[in-house]
Amino acid sequence: YDRLKALADEQIAAINEKVAAARKRMENGTSYLTSCLADFFATVPHKETKTTEKYRLLSGTLTFKKGTTKTKLDETKLVPWLKANGYGELVKVEESTRWADLKKLLSYTGDIATLTETGEIVEGVTVYEAPGIFTVDV
Repeated sequence: YDRLKALADEQIAAINEKVAAARKRMENGTSYLTSCLADFFATVPHKETKTTEKYRLLSGTLTFKKGTTKTKLDETKLVPWLKANGYGELVKVEESTRWADLKKLLSYTGDIATLTETGEIVEGVTVYEAPGIFTVDV
């Protein structure tokens, strides 16, 4: 039994190594071809909307989803700041931010959120850029 178990473990390990090597070859090849398609996509005229860019091929569609500005809220800082600066109406009764309303009043400079009217820096809002995503749909 022990000899058979050791032989089986060796063969399983060898097969797992072959599967891992095949997966790595496949991922490298796929990422290379995707980068070639992305380079091609940049050179051809394509349909552009506010959030995406698309180019239709015979066998699929090349799509680039544009990056967006994302925010992360720190309610423990943002709620007291809103109250202290006269924006208490943007705070929900259960003491959370009415984000949809506040977002309309904000503008972003780098990683800082400011009030568009006054230019005042809003504490508790972190700004970061989400990268664009290139996909190939078949």
